[in-house]
Amino acid sequence: MLKEQWEKLLISIGSALEKNPDLEGMKQILSLSYYDLPYHLKICLLYLSLYPEDFKIDRDSLIQQWIAEGFVGVERCLSLEDVAEGYFNELINRSMVQPMDIKSDGRAHACRVHDVMLELIVSKAIEDNFVTLIGGHPVPTSFVQGNVRRVSIQCDSEIPKIQGGMNLYHVRTLTSFVQATLLPPLSEFRVLRVLNLEGCQGFSENSLKEISNLFQLKYLSLRRTWISNLPPEIGDLQTLETLDIRDTNIEELPGTITGLDQVKYILSGGYAWGKLKVPDGIGSMTSLRAISGLDICRSSASAVQELGNLKSLMELAINWTDFTSGNVKHQEAMMTTLGKLGTSNLQSFAICSRNLSSLEFLDSWSPPPNRLQKFRLSAYYFLPRVPRWMAPLCNLIDLNINIAELTDEEILILRELPSLLYLDLWLKSPQKDDTIVIHGVGFPYLKELLFSCEGTCLMFEPAALPKLERLYTTVHVIRAKAYSQQFGIEHLKSLKQINIQVLCYGASAYDIKHVEHAISTTVRYHPNHPRMNIEKRGVDLNLEERNKREHSENKNMEKHASKEDINHTNKKRRKLRIEEHHSSSA
Repeated sequence: MLKEQWEKLLISIGSALEKNPDLEGMKQILSLSYYDLPYHLKICLLYLSLYPEDFKIDRDSLIQQWIAEGFVGVERCLSLEDVAEGYFNELINRSMVQPMDIKSDGRAHACRVHDVMLELIVSKAIEDNFVTLIGGHPVPTSFVQGNVRRVSIQCDSEIPKIQGGMNLYHVRTLTSFVQATLLPPLSEFRVLRVLNLEGCQGFSENSLKEISNLFQLKYLSLRRTWISNLPPEIGDLQTLETLDIRDTNIEELPGTITGLDQVKYILSGGYAWGKLKVPDGIGSMTSLRAISGLDICRSSASAVQELGNLKSLMELAINWTDFTSGNVKHQEAMMTTLGKLGTSNLQSFAICSRNLSSLEFLDSWSPPPNRLQKFRLSAYYFLPRVPRWMAPLCNLIDLNINIAELTDEEILILRELPSLLYLDLWLKSPQKDDTIVIHGVGFPYLKELLFSCEGTCLMFEPAALPKLERLYTTVHVIRAKAYSQQFGIEHLKSLKQINIQVLCYGASAYDIKHVEHAISTTVRYHPNHPRMNIEKRGVDLNLEERNKREHSENKNMEKHASKEDINHTNKKRRKLRIEEHHSSSA
C-alpha cells in the first residue's frame, strides 16, 4: 500500500480510537501499520513501551533518551535534537501517539500513547526482546536468563522476580516507578546509558554511591525524587549529557561536575523555582545547551560572569532572590553575561523573582540578543517600560513581561514584533486610562494573549489580532460597565477560546450581572462560537446569597400572587438594586 494511503488510514484509525477504544479490528490494522514504519521510527516507537498506561511523556526528555540510546541518525546541517524532534512529530502525524501540551507555535511538548496502541507496542517490544517489563501491563512477560536490554519496573510486588538471577549486565536503559530501596544495586548495570528514576521515592545520596561504575551513562533523571545532595562521584560520568534534577531539594552541584565537558543539559527548578548555586568553573562546560533553575544571588559574581563563556548555550532560566535594595556586583556580572550570550546563540531567557527587588538592569541589555525567541519575566517587579532592545527582535515568538505603564509607544513596539505568537502582559494597576484599544494594525501572527490589569479593560477594533485563537483577560466591573457593550470581542475573527476573570470588588450585583450578560451575549453570537469560561472574583458572598434567597422567594410569590402583587414586588426589587448600586458606588 502507498505511504500516503497508510497515513490517511492511520489518521482515520486515530479518530476512531478516540471515539471507541474497544475496536478489536483496529488492533490488526495497527499491527500492519507498525511493519510499515521505517526502522528509526519503529525503534523509537518501541521505546514508549517503557512507560505505564496514560503516562504523560515529556517530549524533550524522550528525545534526550533516544539520543542517549543511539537511535537518532546524523543529518546534515541539523542537530541531533532537531532530527529527534522530527521523529517525534512524524509519530504524531502518523497517529501513532497523541499530542499533548500544544503551544502557540503548534509544537506538541508532550504525548501519550492510546491504550490500544500501547498494548500493541508492548507486545512487539517483548516479542523482540526489546524490553523487559516488571509489572504494569497485562501482556505476559517472560523473565529470560539471556541478555536483557531495557528494564521498566512498574510494580513493587513484581520486584522479587528480578532478584533470582536475571542478568542485568547488558541493560542499556533502566526506568523505575517504584521505591528506591527496591531497586537492584547500580553495580549490576555495567553498560547503562539511560537511568530514568523520575518520581522514584525514598531516594538519597546513598542510593547513588555506586554511580561511578556507570561509565557509559548519558542520561540521568532524578526528577521528583526530592534527593538533597549529589555525590562527588557524579564527576566520574565522563559521557553524561543530561542531568535532570527538577523538583528535588538539591541546592548545590558538586565541584567535580565542571569536569564533565560533554554535558548539554542541567535542568533544575520546577515547582520550587531556581535554588541551584552556580558552581565556580562552569565556564569550562562548553557543551552546555540549556541550564535552568540557577539562583544567581547565591552564586559568586565570578561564576555568574563565567556563564557568558558558554557559546553553545541556547536556554537560560535563572532566579533572582536578592531581598536587598540591589546587588551591584551580581547585576553587572549578569548584564556582562547576557551581553555575551546575546551575541552567540541564546534563544530562550527566563528570569523569576519572588520579591520586590529591582530588575531594572534588564532594560540595558546590550547588544540586543538578535536570536532570542523567548523572553519570560515571572516576578512581582514591573519594568518601567518595554525595553527598547526588544524592538529589533525579529525572531521573538514568546513574550511574558510586566510593565508599569503601557503607553502608545510601548504598544507600538509590541505590535511591530513580526514573529510574536504568544504574549503574556501584566500591567501595574491602576493605569491612567480605563481602556486600552487594540487597533486593526500590528500583531500579525499573535495566537494567544494573556492580559492582566485590575483597573483597565481591553477593547478591540475591527481587524484587530487577525490570528488570535486564545484570549485570557481580566474585566473590572466598576470600570467596565460603561464599555460592556463595546469590548469588540466580535472583531477577533479567529477566536476559539476565551477565559475572562471578572473582578467584582465594590460592584453591585446588578452591575456584575449586566457586564457578565454583555460578555456572554457577544461570545454567543461570535461566528466561531468560541469556548468561554467566566470566573468571578471578589463577589460579596453575603450579598449574592441574599439575592438568591430573594429571587427564590419572589418566584414563589409570583406563582400565587395577583398581577398587582407581582408588579409591586418587581418595584421593590428594582428599588433594592438601585439602593445597592448607590451604596456600592459611594
